[in-house]
Amino acid sequence: MMPKVCKTCQTEKPITSFRTRVRKDRPNPTTSKSCYTCEKRPYYKAHNERRNKRRATDQDWRSEDLSRQHKGRHGIDHDQRQAIIEAQGGVCGICKSPTSGWVTDHDHSCCPGKKSCGSCIRGVLCNNCNAGLGMFGDDPERLSNAVEYLMSYRTVTTNA
Repeated sequence: MMPKVCKTCQTEKPITSFRTRVRKDRPNPTTSKSCYTCEKRPYYKAHNERRNKRRATDQDWRSEDLSRQHKGRHGIDHDQRQAIIEAQGGVCGICKSPTSGWVTDHDHSCCPGKKSCGSCIRGVLCNNCNAGLGMFGDDPERLSNAVEYLMSYRTVTTNA
């Protein structure tokens, strides 16, 4: 491979020290990776505070937006949902594992589909348990049949 001269430091470096072309209609970069990083570092340092402020604002907006979405979908606000989670001990209503991927579970016989009236909410579940209930069509008989099936094939382990 032929060496290339960096336009920033004016030193000859191997071609692998340069960034690859970003777009076909632009020429190959003439600044080495290390010089490019050094050039951009002061810019990012100077603008770091502004970026952090913008991110904080975006996060506040996102949490408000999620709360509005939840209210529209399930008829309860964020505080009511948190009360349900606290009443469950901060764990999934089925598997009892702590989770961050909470899903509000409701009775689909009352409100079919993704939206609920708010009075048919059963609890808050993890994604896996909610998907499992959905796959069984919220049918207790099918779920009990699944439990019987699993128990019939359970292997007994003994400590020898």
